[in-house]
Amino acid sequence: MDKTLLIEAFASACFSSDMDEVMNRFELTEEEKKLNMDNDWLNLVKAGGNIYNVVRIAAVFGVSLYPLGAQQLGMSFEVFLETRTEKGAT
Repeated sequence: MDKTLLIEAFASACFSSDMDEVMNRFELTEEEKKLNMDNDWLNLVKAGGNIYNVVRIAAVFGVSLYPLGAQQLGMSFEVFLETRTEKGAT
């Protein structure tokens, strides 16, 4: 088994079981903690969060890339999905 995947799975499990401890360990501000708990990915990025890390954190909450993209663009998930079938959509 890929050790990186094992480490990521362990980290996700730890984060899921004790989010406060993990967020305190990484010295998140109260605002950043609230944004995480509220699944407010757009404002977490606006507050300085790295988009790649935000995507990984969102995954812990069961939020995949497309719902995250919809939130980033201010669209409903359904409308966002419709844009994925347009020519040139990636």
